[in-house]
Parts: sequence; structure tokens; C-alpha cells
Amino acid sequence: MNTKLIILLLGTVAFAHICAARPEAKSSEEINEIKKDNELQDKVAKFMEKILKEKDLFNDHFKVFIAVTSEYAVHARESVQQGLKVCRLMMNEPFIEKLDTEDIHARAEDFAFYVTKAEASEKNEGDDPASDLFELSERISRFIDIYNITLMEKPTMEDVLFGLALEKNGIEEANKEIEKSFSKFLVKMIDIVDKYIANLSAENKEAETKLIEFMPKYKALDIKDQKKKIRDFFTLFKLKRAQDEDEGKKTTV
Repeated sequence: MNTKLIILLLGTVAFAHICAARPEAKSSEEINEIKKDNELQDKVAKFMEKILKEKDLFNDHFKVFIAVTSEYAVHARESVQQGLKVCRLMMNEPFIEKLDTEDIHARAEDFAFYVTKAEASEKNEGDDPASDLFELSERISRFIDIYNITLMEKPTMEDVLFGLALEKNGIEEANKEIEKSFSKFLVKMIDIVDKYIANLSAENKEAETKLIEFMPKYKALDIKDQKKKIRDFFTLFKLKRAQDEDEGKKTTV
């Protein structure tokens, strides 16, 4: 074989390997989304830090709370965006206008309310940058559960109509993206908490008994139950916060 041709082929193969090994360049849209996520996390962290400092509760225990909540806000935002795509399409379903019963009208109002609130949350103009996102994230999860036709025991005509319309307008695809987003959050949340627990002194481990006992049980759940029970994690901090305030003392953890 011609020597020049061999060199050319080897060069082509080497270039292909280099291209394959090189990380894929992010699009401008992806970069913009990362920027928005970082801005949201920063805003959530600063808001929570301000509140906790005012209550004299800004300590290592609540720094974990802030870190996890900031990560969860990113997941909630993704959930809301996915839900918004579907709910906007739902508003154009012909049966809502043609079969304008009281029940259908009430359900349609739920979706309209979601769209209005979700669009407002995108502007992120309020002092609290996360509460609306969390409420809307839970709301879209309820829509997914309530209108899952395969789980309906005694569905009404309205249940079926809205369930089929949601399927038609991409709720399954949206749910896959929401679950993917939650999986990313879960990795970060577990890493934050595990590192915190690993670095606790013996004395402080005793103060964090509930958190330490919670984590192995939570990790053992399947991802669907982890998603449903994430509120239990946040409740651990709210209970401790309320206890500290009632006792009128500063947490030493």
C-alpha cells in the first residue's frame, strides 16, 4: 500500500479518536439553561440564608438544608417547565369547550391555573424564588398520578378524557424528563448529606440521629418512592427548626 495513503489513513483514525474523546460542545441553549440554574440556586441560597440568619439558625445543619433545597429548586424548575409544555397544549383540547360540563370546566380551570402560575414563576420576580416552583412541581406530579389511566380503578368519563388528552399531549415524555431530572438531583442530594454526616463529630452525630437514621432507609427505596418521600427529608429540618425556636436557643450542630 502507498506510504502516503497509510499515513493519511492513520491520521484520519487518530483524528476520529480525538473527536470521540473530546467532550461534546454545549449548545448556546444548554449554556443558557445552566446559567439560569446557577442563578436560581444562588437566589434560593441567599434567600434562605437571610431568613435563617434572622432567626439565628444559620449553622452547619441548616447549610445542608440550604444546599439540598437549592439543588431541588433546579429539579422543581425542570418539572414545572415540562408540565407547562403539556398543560398549554391541554388548554386547546376541543372536548373542553364542546363538553362544557361543570366537572370538565373545573378540571380545565386546574390546568389553566397551572399555566398562569408557571408562566409567572418563570419571571422569578418574588422575594421567595422557590415556593411557587415547589408547589407547581407537586401539582404536576398530582396530575400525572390522578390521570394515569392504567391506575384508575373506577374512572369516570372525565377521568378518561383528561387522561387520554394528557397522553396525547406528551405527559409520558414529560414524566420521563422529570424523573431524569430527579435522578440528577438525587445524586447531588445524597452526596451533600453523606459528606456532612461523614464529617460530624461524635457529639454532633448524636444531635443528627434522625437524619443519620433516615438516609439508609431512604436510599433503599426505589426511585418512585424516593420522589414521593423527599418531603420527609425536608421535614426533618423543619421539625428541628421549630424545636430550636420553641426552646429559644441556638443550635450547636
